[in-house]
Amino acid sequence: MKNNQKYIINILELIPQEWNKEDIDNHFVKVSYTTIGRGNSPKPFVLPKQIYLDKNFVEAIAMYIGDGKLSKDMHHLDFCSIDKDRLI
Repeated sequence: MKNNQKYIINILELIPQEWNKEDIDNHFVKVSYTTIGRGNSPKPFVLPKQIYLDKNFVEAIAMYIGDGKLSKDMHHLDFCSIDKDRLI
């Protein structure tokens, strides 16, 4: 990745149109949707409107690959490290 190039993921383009989107501020959006049929709808979640693919993003992914895991319920990501140099 060259320093003068910027790679940006526009999250708003990825959210399905039938889902609910509520602006929180210039940088974040609250997303929710209603399940059809039985069962509870998931809780709303907050996402950044844009994700910048930069050095910090790549470092975070690398840290997760090295020390992260999927939780026992298979729905949550966990990360833990006792290395002081790896703390964000």
